[in-house]
Amino acid sequence: MAESSDNNEEKELVETQALSVFLTDGTAPVSRALTRRLVEAGHRVTAMTDGHEGAVLVREDGGLPVFVDPTRAGEVRGMMQMSEAQVVINTAPQHANQPPFAAPDYDIDLIEAVTQAVITAAVEAGISHFVHTSFALLYGDTGGTMADEASPLSDNDDALIQAGKSAEAIVKAGGLPYCIVRAGFVYSADSAVLQATDAAVKALRPVHTGEARHLAAWITASDLADLLLRVTIDKPSGETFNGVDDVPAAPKSFVEHLISAQGVQPASPFSSLLRALLPNRSSTRLGFSTQVSNGKAKQALGWRPQFADYRAGIEDILMTWRASFRTEA
Repeated sequence: MAESSDNNEEKELVETQALSVFLTDGTAPVSRALTRRLVEAGHRVTAMTDGHEGAVLVREDGGLPVFVDPTRAGEVRGMMQMSEAQVVINTAPQHANQPPFAAPDYDIDLIEAVTQAVITAAVEAGISHFVHTSFALLYGDTGGTMADEASPLSDNDDALIQAGKSAEAIVKAGGLPYCIVRAGFVYSADSAVLQATDAAVKALRPVHTGEARHLAAWITASDLADLLLRVTIDKPSGETFNGVDDVPAAPKSFVEHLISAQGVQPASPFSSLLRALLPNRSSTRLGFSTQVSNGKAKQALGWRPQFADYRAGIEDILMTWRASFRTEA
């Protein structure tokens, strides 16, 4: 029987010459998923972390944890050289890119500081390729149209948008072959924000979701990890790709489906659960509509998200949660 094209693509990714890959973070959902994918494909992963708990997670995923101040280029360079890294993937910014139902539990100022230190260290360590993870949010309000990689970035003064734009500029000026991946809001079964949102809604505590007309770009951690694996292997230089699923969706719709898929949403559209989903006009991330195309990544890299929209992603997460609950019980 002939092998399917999907099987051939997977085999090609696995059989590529092994690389030593250095991640600037090992604990964000996408960092963990990427570590596992790289290790499964035969690559060696070293990941920065800042404590014992983080080190345990990196080791569980098959990587080697290293402790370093991410804002000190000299320390970072030493670890890159120690690991004989060939490729650096700056996943640390994704700590600020979780679902938009709570403020990021991450100092946004670190996005620029860490990126500057890491790109400086990578240049001095002789890294051959630099992959930077950024945000689809940088397109801002796309006015009802689908933004692609050639679309202008927003001039909104939101701190995350400004930090993301500055970090991209730092990478482009760094002098290394680079690739930038602008990710939609990243979610997974182990997303602390998603777990907290689920618990809050079930407890009838308010969750800020924005308005139904405000759409956003989304991607599961596993699908983003697959895209990052592809750019690590293919090493496109000077390119930017959007890492998003196929269907922009309102954060409000995302939470409503998370509830209804578990059978806990009353039939009435005026239920107390739905009244707990509050518009939050103070949050820039919920205050406009961002629609983003993934066509370039599909065409140039042969990548497709396994979970085409948030409904498919949520169903997979709920299966993981149920399996975990049965195991704990």
